[in-house]
Amino acid sequence: MDAATEKQEQLTLEKQTENIIERINNEPAYRTVLYKILAHCQTPRSNEDLEKTVLSFPEMKRAMHTPQEILFWLEDCGALEKGKENDIVIWQTTEAGINAAEKESFQNQLTRLFINEAEYQEIFLEILKACLKPKSRSEIESLLMDNPIMKESGILASYFIDRLERAGGLVWDGKWKTTKVGKEFISNYSSHE
Repeated sequence: MDAATEKQEQLTLEKQTENIIERINNEPAYRTVLYKILAHCQTPRSNEDLEKTVLSFPEMKRAMHTPQEILFWLEDCGALEKGKENDIVIWQTTEAGINAAEKESFQNQLTRLFINEAEYQEIFLEILKACLKPKSRSEIESLLMDNPIMKESGILASYFIDRLERAGGLVWDGKWKTTKVGKEFISNYSSHE
């Protein structure tokens, strides 16, 4: 392959990756689920296995769309490929889907959150640590009530909860709890202080 062809393929892959990220961002209620599916399908998965896995995600408890609809979204934007193996439907993440999942990984999102909103790092970290044991919104509000940054900014606890949820650090499962990625982030962050 010559250099020009290789460069064109790379541009195409980058554009495909951008299109996938844009499509996923157009489904904010399913964003976490969509990236979890891309990560899970880096190893080929049967339709049956994948559907069970998707339904097990805490974020699917309040879902309005079926796993099959969600898989179609990912297939339609080029993030997943569907094939057959021994008459069994198999799903696998495409190269562009892998790139999108890596670029938008929860670890990267949390890192960007801590960089872009550095003035609130202390609050984000406090919430992540507190939610190692699941907490209600009111419990988090009580925890942050005396925080000077909260008092000065006038920002409500729900803002910080929302930002951490979108970045993959918290998940709602009856109460707010720190995700596996959030726990890893706490550990990595604490070791660099």
